[in-house]
Amino acid sequence: MEFNQLQTATHFVSRFARSWVVGACLFMVLTTNTSAAEVVHATVEQNGDIYSTRYEIRLNAPVESVRRVLSDVDQLVALMPDVKKYMVKRRTNSNKADVQLVMNTCILAICKEFTQKERFDIGKDGQLKGQFIPVGSDFVTGQSAYKVIEDKNGTRIQFNASMNPKFWVPFGEIVLSYCLKNYAAKLAVAIDQHVSMQAKASIGKNKKPA
Repeated sequence: MEFNQLQTATHFVSRFARSWVVGACLFMVLTTNTSAAEVVHATVEQNGDIYSTRYEIRLNAPVESVRRVLSDVDQLVALMPDVKKYMVKRRTNSNKADVQLVMNTCILAICKEFTQKERFDIGKDGQLKGQFIPVGSDFVTGQSAYKVIEDKNGTRIQFNASMNPKFWVPFGEIVLSYCLKNYAAKLAVAIDQHVSMQAKASIGKNKKPA
């Protein structure tokens, strides 16, 4: 490890240790502020320079409503946490969409901004498959997939991805696991609240005046 990376790592350990308790409390708040949305699991595995990420979230929302969110890439990206800006280009007469995200991920005061580009294939029933585009992004390679599953208690979204970032991640699995759990919790709440608001708006439109 180079000296500047060692300095960064030492500084990170100190800051991370002080922020862990607060961050853990934040995660608990995000996952328990509503019984309608929860993180079932979120894991990260590192193999060399490749990181494999998986999470599953459960929503108390109708499966068709959730599928509509994932089938509309613009809508899904707008709900994603930590996105500073984004651009979605839907290909005419195609089930493909090019997405560019500028994300800013933080563990309290420690932040990292990065650009991610993906080309999505939009399948039936809200299934999405993405292929990372290396040119102009901070990833060498990568791929992702979203899957919507009907659940007896609502709807589950399963996500898995593998990626090779161009930037160094100190204590990779530990840091990314922490970030992924918080990200999944915030996304679960965002989608659940969005679906609930849409349902209330639809009821309001259909309600006949007395």
